[in-house]
Amino acid sequence: MEITITRTILISDIHGCYNELRRLLEKVHFSTREDRLILLGDLFDRGSGSFEVYCFVKRLKEQMKERCILIRGNHEDMFLRAEEEEKAKRMWLRNGGIETCESFRQHQADINECASFIEKNTVLYYIDDRFQCVHAGLDSENPENNDPHTLLWNGYVTDNYYEGKLTMVGHVPLLNEVIYLNGDSENNVNLPLHEMIRLPETGMIFLDGGCVFGGRLTAMVIGEGCFYVEAVMYGE
Repeated sequence: MEITITRTILISDIHGCYNELRRLLEKVHFSTREDRLILLGDLFDRGSGSFEVYCFVKRLKEQMKERCILIRGNHEDMFLRAEEEEKAKRMWLRNGGIETCESFRQHQADINECASFIEKNTVLYYIDDRFQCVHAGLDSENPENNDPHTLLWNGYVTDNYYEGKLTMVGHVPLLNEVIYLNGDSENNVNLPLHEMIRLPETGMIFLDGGCVFGGRLTAMVIGEGCFYVEAVMYGE
């Protein structure tokens, strides 16, 4: 039976904030049967609920299959490289990996299973007819023409010049803001919560609200040509 996708929901930089993720999905009345879910990377690290986030997202992927898209973030990149490179491992541990290891240890779970899941199920970008998604940023409008480091690490909030196809990103913790940029950093637009807005065709929308730093976890809900932004505060 063919399933009609009624909405697309995008969330970025969960960072182990499991309770906030569950509350946010409840707030937007998320449906595993009718919605498409795109997570823009950095599922784990820093927050205390990385194991719970892993189990929850794994279950969603099993249920939703291709309607659950997992973009690889720089923290997934550090995590995977930590398996092979000592320098990368030290970097990962300094940037939230210790909390992730502790979360898995508390549940007596094998973190290597998580690495296998991330390796198999994450992608560097996703392209839709109306928009595209990467974790951090773009130099070239076509994600395929960007090197992985740009897609995973480079964010251009304060020095924006991108004017190509509408692209959703996370990566830069903006602490309670959702910003739309279209080539001119002096004309940044802070997007309001709840208000239905026409979906633009070009530019970048930054969705990382810095939840794990005390900000908020943000969802962008896209309907037929329009979208709104919803959020929950850290610890809410």
